Amino acid sequence: MDDLEALFSAQDAGAANPMDALPMDAFDVPPLRVGDTRDGAIVSISPTEILISIGYKSDAIVDPHELERLDRSFLADLSVGDPVSVYVVQTENRDGNVVVSLSRAQQEQDWQEAEDLLQSQGVFEGVVTGYNRGGVIVRVGRVRGFVPASQLSPQWQAQQDTEGNPDERWAGLVGQKMQLKVLELERQRNRLILSERLAMRDWRKGQKDRLL
Repeated sequence: MDDLEALFSAQDAGAANPMDALPMDAFDVPPLRVGDTRDGAIVSISPTEILISIGYKSDAIVDPHELERLDRSFLADLSVGDPVSVYVVQTENRDGNVVVSLSRAQQEQDWQEAEDLLQSQGVFEGVVTGYNRGGVIVRVGRVRGFVPASQLSPQWQAQQDTEGNPDERWAGLVGQKMQLKVLELERQRNRLILSERLAMRDWRKGQKDRLL
C-alpha cells in the first residue's frame, strides 16, 4: 500500500486528518489595500503590459499610464522572473485586475531610507540636481530633498557670486557632491529638508576625535 492509499484508508477508518488541524483561514489570501507595498516577481513583459505575481488570487498589472512614462532604459533592464516591489494603486479595476506602480514602490522605499537616516542621524553623500533662489535640490532616490542656503557649507556662501542675478546664485553647485544629514521630514507634505552644515560639523568632529 502506497502513502496515498494509506491516507485514504486512515480517513475511511475515522483517523484524524492532519488537514483538519489547520485553522479555517489557513488558505485565505492576505487582504490587499490601496497603498500597500508588496514584493513580487515579473511574470510577463510586453510593449503594452507588465504582469507581476504578488501572491494574490490574480497577477497584478503595472499601471498603463505609468508604463508610458517609465524610462526606456529602465524597462529594457527588466526581465521575466526579476524580483520587484510594487505599490498597490487599485485593488481591482474594471477588468478585475490589481493595478500596481513600480515607481511609487521605489519612492516608498526611498522615503523609508530618509526616515532611517533621520532616526540614525547618519551622514550620506548626495549630488545637487537643481537649485532655486533659496537653496539647492538633492534627491534621496526618487524623493526630492531641499538644502536651504542657511544649511549650506560656508565655503559655498563665500564662493558663489552675489553680484549677479540672485535667482542664479546657486547655479554653479549643480553636479556638486555634498555630505548631508536629514534635518526635517514631513512625508504627508512631501517635505524633506537636508543639511550640509550639520554633516560637515559631524565630519570635523570625527576628524578631531581621530586625531586626539
